[in-house]
Amino acid sequence: MTERVGGREKVQPDQGREVLVGAWESWRNRQGLTGNPPDRLGWRPGRRRFVRILWVVGLDNEEWECAGCSDCMGPLGPWGEIMRVLFGSLLWVVVVSSWLPLASAQSIAPLPPEPYGMQDLAVRPAAVAARPARMDTLDAWTYEVAPARPLDVAVEIDPGYANIARQPSPAPAVNGAYSCGSCCGEQSMCGSVCEPSCGACQYGPCGGACVQRLITPCCLERRKIVLGGWVDQGISALSNQPSDRYNGPVVYNDRDGEYQMNQLYFFLERKTDTRGCGLDIGGRIDFLFGTDARFVGCADGLEANWNQRERFYHAALPQFYLDAAWNNWTVRMGHFYTIIGYEVVQAPENFFYSHPYAFQYGEPLTHTGMLAMYKLTEGLEFSCGFHRGWDQFDDTDGNNRLSVLTGATWTSRDERKKLAFALTSGEQGPGNTTVMYSLVGTLKLTDRLSYVIQHDHGQSKGNGQRVPGMAQWFGLNQYLYYQCSPKWSVGSRIEWFRDEDGVRVHGVGQGNLAVGPYAGDFYEITLGLNWKPHCNIVVRPEVRWDWYNGHSELGAAPFDGGDADQQFMMACDVVIQF
Repeated sequence: MTERVGGREKVQPDQGREVLVGAWESWRNRQGLTGNPPDRLGWRPGRRRFVRILWVVGLDNEEWECAGCSDCMGPLGPWGEIMRVLFGSLLWVVVVSSWLPLASAQSIAPLPPEPYGMQDLAVRPAAVAARPARMDTLDAWTYEVAPARPLDVAVEIDPGYANIARQPSPAPAVNGAYSCGSCCGEQSMCGSVCEPSCGACQYGPCGGACVQRLITPCCLERRKIVLGGWVDQGISALSNQPSDRYNGPVVYNDRDGEYQMNQLYFFLERKTDTRGCGLDIGGRIDFLFGTDARFVGCADGLEANWNQRERFYHAALPQFYLDAAWNNWTVRMGHFYTIIGYEVVQAPENFFYSHPYAFQYGEPLTHTGMLAMYKLTEGLEFSCGFHRGWDQFDDTDGNNRLSVLTGATWTSRDERKKLAFALTSGEQGPGNTTVMYSLVGTLKLTDRLSYVIQHDHGQSKGNGQRVPGMAQWFGLNQYLYYQCSPKWSVGSRIEWFRDEDGVRVHGVGQGNLAVGPYAGDFYEITLGLNWKPHCNIVVRPEVRWDWYNGHSELGAAPFDGGDADQQFMMACDVVIQF
C-alpha cells in the first residue's frame, strides 16, 4: 500500500512491521547503534516499472550456526540441523515485497525529514554508483531494486547512507540461447530465463553451484571445508558374449552383463584461495571403494599391502595431501592425482563411462611427492615437482630415486582456447625408467560446440620390460561435444593408441583370458549421451567399437577371451553426487 506525500509515493508499514522492528532492534543493540528502523522510502513517479524491496536483517553467524553444539549438528542432533536450515534462514532474512512505479534509477530521491525524531535512512542520490552493493552481507538493511530490462539496479541502505549500484544488462541471445552470464560455469540455454545449464529450467534462476552438497555439516562449511562424494554404478554388454565375461583390455567397466558399482567415493576438501595476496592453507583426502579401485591403487606400497582378497571390489586412498598457498604460489605435498592427460579417475569429471587406452595404459594415475604451482598471469600457470614414481607410494627396489613432474597451462583471455603440457621422468615400478608427456588442446568452437585433442608419447627401459632395449608407445585422442539443451548433451571420442613393442596393453583381472602382450595398434570409437534430470544426477549411455591391428606373441587376439580382434559394446551408468 502507498500514499502520496508531497508529490511522491511513500511506503507504508505492513503487517510484518512488528517482526521487522524486533529483529532490527536486536541487530542495532549488538552493533551499539541508536535510532529507529526506517519506515519510508521516497520515489519520484514515472513510467511503469516495478521495484521489489528485500528487507534483510543482519544476524550474527556465531549466534545462529552451531550454537552450543559439540558435534556440529546442534544440541538436538540431526533434528537441530534441520531446524537450523528451515528456521534459521527465516530469522536471517525477513522479506517484505512492495511494488512501486519507478521511472529510472535517477528518479530515486529522499523525502524531507519528518517532524518526529526518527533516524532518517532514506536513499541519497549522491551515492549513485558509488560502490557495488554488498548483497552478500547481512550487516545492514538491504534493498534490492529490480526494474525491467535492460538495466538491473541494486540498492543497499546502511545506517545513515545508501548506495545504488548498476549492473550490466543481459547480453543478447547467441545461437538461439539467451545469454545472461555465467551459470554454473556454462551459458544458459533455457529460452528467455537465465538458468543453470547443468540443471533444468524448472530449478530456478542462476545462483550458486549446480551440485548441492548434502552431507557437509555447518561447522565445516563455515570454515570453507567441503564434505561430499558420489556413487557411480553401471552395466556393460558385449555383442560377442565372451566366455570369461571380461571386456578384454577395456578396463574400469570391464565386466560383460554384470552390474558394477564402480565408485563409492568420499572426499574432504578445503581449497586454497589467496586471490593473489596472502597465505592460505588447504588440503584434501579421498576414499574410493568399488570395482574401479583395482586400477587406481598403488602398485608399490599403500593399497598393494592391504591384502584385499575380494575379486572385484577393493578400497583405495587415491589422494591425501596438504596445500600451502602464498600469493600466486601453491605447494602440494602428499599423495595426489597426476596432472598428465585429459580424462581423470573421478567419474563426475568425465563425459563417458568407459576410458581410452591411453588413460589406463599410457599415463600415470597418482604420485607421491611434492608439486609447486605458480600462476604467472591470469592465463598462464606453471608447475614443477618431484615424486617417487608412477603409482608408487613406496620404493622397494632400493634405488630410492626421485622422479620429475612438470607442466604448463595456457588459457586465452576469452577462455575459448586452452593448451596444457605435462611431463614426467623417472621410475614406473621397480627397475623401470620411464619418460612420457601429454599435450592437451581444448577449443570452444561455439557456445555449444567444443573440441579436445590429446597426444601422448612415452618411452621405458629397464628390468621390468618384456623386451630388451627401449620400448615406446604413443597415441592420439579426439573429443567433440555438443550441448543440445541444459539437460542433454552428446559427445564422441576417437582414439588411436600404438603399443609398438607390446609392453603396455594387456588383459587386467583375475580370470581374464586375454592376457597379452599385444604389439600393434588399438582403435576405438565411442558415441555417448549425457542426460541430467537433476543438478546432482547424470545418466551416461554410450556405444563403443574397438578393434586391433597387430600381432601377439602367443597368437591370441585381445577380445572375446582371445578369439576376436574387435568388439562392440553398449554401456550405461548413473552418477549421483551428494
